Amino acid sequence: MKLLIVAIFLEIALTTVFYTRLWREKFEQLSGAKTLVAIILSGILVCTFDLNVFLEMMAVVQEETYDTKAQSWISYLVTTLIVAGGSGTVYQLYVRLRIRVPALGGGENSGVALTGTGSLTINFTRRDVVKNTSVAVTLNDEFVGNIVSDEPTLALDSVNAGSYVLALTGHNMTGKVVTAKRVVGIEPDKATVAIVEL
Repeated sequence: MKLLIVAIFLEIALTTVFYTRLWREKFEQLSGAKTLVAIILSGILVCTFDLNVFLEMMAVVQEETYDTKAQSWISYLVTTLIVAGGSGTVYQLYVRLRIRVPALGGGENSGVALTGTGSLTINFTRRDVVKNTSVAVTLNDEFVGNIVSDEPTLALDSVNAGSYVLALTGHNMTGKVVTAKRVVGIEPDKATVAIVEL
C-alpha cells in the first residue's frame, strides 16, 4: 500500500514540474529526461523512507531473511524502478500478485467496498501522439470511448465507485503504439478529473 501512495504522490508532483514553462522550454526536447528525473526522485524517496518492498516480498515468498548489502542494493533499485513507473505500474503489480489494495482514508468507509456512481472527466494533452488522430480510452482494460482530435476531453457519467487503471492509447509519429496509464479513484456522487499527457 505504501508503494502505491508514494507512486501517486510522485506522479502528481512530477506532473506539476513537467507542466512548468521552464521545463517545456529547456528540457522537453531532451529524449528520456522525464524518465531520468522520475527514476532519480523515486530512488531518493525509496531510500529516504526505506521502501525496500522487493526485498520484503522475496523474504515472504522464500521464507528467508536477506540482509547482505548486494541484495539490499538490488532490491532498492528494483523498487525504485517500479515506483518510477507510476501508479499504474504499482497497481498492476498488486493485481498480478493478487494483493488487495485497501481503501484510503481510515474513516467510516475504510476497508469497505464503495457503492454508487460518480463521474470521471479525462483531460488529454498531446505530446507524442499524432495530431488529428483519436486516442482510445479504457478503464481496467474495458473500452469506454475515444478522445478525438478537436476535443481533448472525455466525460464519463455514472462510473461505478472504486479504483480503476485508466489507459489512453494512440500512435506516435513513427506509427508505434504508445500508452499512458494512471490509477484513478471514483467516489460516489463526486466528480473526478484525470489529466493525462501522451
